[in-house]
Amino acid sequence: GVRDLFRYATIAELAPHVQTVDAAPAKAAALTQAPLAPIQAWFFAHHTVDPHWFNHAVRIHLPPEATRDTIAKAWQALWDRHEALRLRFVRRDGRWMQELTPAACPPIESLMPDQANQGFDLTRGPLVRFSLDRDPSGTTSLLIVIHH
Repeated sequence: GVRDLFRYATIAELAPHVQTVDAAPAKAAALTQAPLAPIQAWFFAHHTVDPHWFNHAVRIHLPPEATRDTIAKAWQALWDRHEALRLRFVRRDGRWMQELTPAACPPIESLMPDQANQGFDLTRGPLVRFSLDRDPSGTTSLLIVIHH
């Protein structure tokens, strides 16, 4: 159980106590629209001008064996697993709401930094962008830009 994480200080000590469980959690009823979480409400109350530009970006340098196909499969798995990546925000009756979209996983692109860091369309989504690039030295990196 969870207590074992604190009881055993290393992976080697923990390993004999790990039990296999069904990896598929029970699915809740489908929810397509919900009120904002408190931090989301704060964001929209305080960022009234150009809220689509509040982005965070990180560049990850990848090992030479990382391929576009490998990265695309990992990205698809993340997209499928984490519904928050499929959220968009719409105004209804003067209030912001979050909606879960059935959107397909956006492709991994090869974008110039200024293209990757463009604002997002909060009402359409997706609110995340992946750009895979190779610099002149041959180093491959993945730029992830996500709306905060």
